[in-house]
Amino acid sequence: MSVRRFTGEALVLWSPDNRVMPPAHGRRLAALLPAGRYAEVPGAYVLSMLDEPEAVAREMGAFLTASGTQRH
Repeated sequence: MSVRRFTGEALVLWSPDNRVMPPAHGRRLAALLPAGRYAEVPGAYVLSMLDEPEAVAREMGAFLTASGTQRH
């Protein structure tokens, strides 16, 4: 299945500090998803949920709250 065919809302969390996978890759992935949203987790590297768990939880909470209000 192509990413572009996924019609659900999606959050792409990325670290601007990651030297292996630059932020441009995350923005591109979010742009490929019809309902994709890009957010950054500063201070995290490859495993954002371990490096910055509070920031990840905050972004996920905001996404899930906003997503629930935008459904038809």
